[in-house]
Amino acid sequence: MWFRRIFRKPTPEMGEAKALPNVLPAAATARREVVPEDGRYIEAAMTELVKVGLCLAPAASDDPAGVAASIAYECRGISFAGEPGLGHWALFALAGQADGPRPFENAIRFDDHCYDVAEASDYAAMISSLIAIAGDKWPVKSVEARNASDPHKRIEFGKPVAITIHADPEIPPFELAHGKDFDWSVIFRLNERLPGDVDERFAIFLDGDATIVFLSPEDIGHLNALTGWEFFYLDS
Repeated sequence: MWFRRIFRKPTPEMGEAKALPNVLPAAATARREVVPEDGRYIEAAMTELVKVGLCLAPAASDDPAGVAASIAYECRGISFAGEPGLGHWALFALAGQADGPRPFENAIRFDDHCYDVAEASDYAAMISSLIAIAGDKWPVKSVEARNASDPHKRIEFGKPVAITIHADPEIPPFELAHGKDFDWSVIFRLNERLPGDVDERFAIFLDGDATIVFLSPEDIGHLNALTGWEFFYLDS
């Protein structure tokens, strides 16, 4: 389960990295396990997340308790060294279910592994899904990915992938590194290409996978203060 792999990698824009507290690997002795009844804590976290700019998706708005209960049931058995805090429940809420509808319209989670076997179409679909959390703030027609060196060839491991976002007005293309792990500099490249009248930014939290939100810089700060984690959006 993704939550057992939580860690931080130091990067210039992230500063000193620290492992999230109170999370045990699967082999450790569990003092506290997630149980289905913990849905009430996830629902409470959803309520707090709305206060800092997250927008509930229709299913979660109609039945927040039911959505939270489903998330808790899927995450049952994940273990902590102590009682999980609001920040932990907020991550569960933002992630949602692996195969279920997203709880929030302006948040999405991706698995950050095995992209060495990805095709160009996988890149296009993933970036399209990411851009979609911006909603009407950034109307995009389509996303195209191709081998940057030879558009007629399949993408190659260790070689750049060219990304073209089709929109009005035209958006400058950019490149991503194609390796085992996804190149999350895409967050910075997208922020650089947002329409000039858009205040919001894509911000990312890395914990072995990636949780991404689309919020104003002010609300990103509020989210970080609420959860205790760092969602970052600047490339420096």
